[in-house]
Amino acid sequence: YYAPGSGEQSLIFASRTNENQIRVANLADLEISNPYLAWSPSSEWLAIIPRNTDAASNKLYLFNTYTREIKAVTESGNIVKASFSHDTSKIIFATNSPDPANPVTSALSIMNIDGKDLRNLEIRADIGKTAWIDESSLAIATYDPELKIETLFRYNVSSKQREGFSIPLAGAFVSSLVTSGDAKTLYFMIAGKLYATTP
Repeated sequence: YYAPGSGEQSLIFASRTNENQIRVANLADLEISNPYLAWSPSSEWLAIIPRNTDAASNKLYLFNTYTREIKAVTESGNIVKASFSHDTSKIIFATNSPDPANPVTSALSIMNIDGKDLRNLEIRADIGKTAWIDESSLAIATYDPELKIETLFRYNVSSKQREGFSIPLAGAFVSSLVTSGDAKTLYFMIAGKLYATTP
């Protein structure tokens, strides 16, 4: 993302040495500024979420690196982050939706890469505290309203239910988590220390 202050706001592809620069998208035309960017595992898609002052305009856009087409795949805004599934067939995204009864300010939704089959996952969590295990389940660390502590657990995106492991984290908070390449190990950080478990 290139925004030198002259008004230009572009997506630029370049080599690792920053040579052979190619401008592939003009984000100013779409009124997208200071975007959050997330690559799909296949590198075919780039999720683009504006961080405009007007949060209602912060929709989820997808940019195809082959066709160089960019399009909005959500009708509403207030979206903050997104993450692709391992096979790039699905994408989860977090919408800013504060709830006085819950310290977590974002709610999760899921849809297909083409924008179809949009579903509310009925759970509040930050994208940085989620990790895809497989195409039907996520590892999520978030506040548990019943236990009133953060809990790390497996969540089925189809049934919208917890399943498998559940780890209460009394007095501790996960800062990030990720699955291994084969999705057989879940790694997570707590207070600067790395932990691992089988998802």
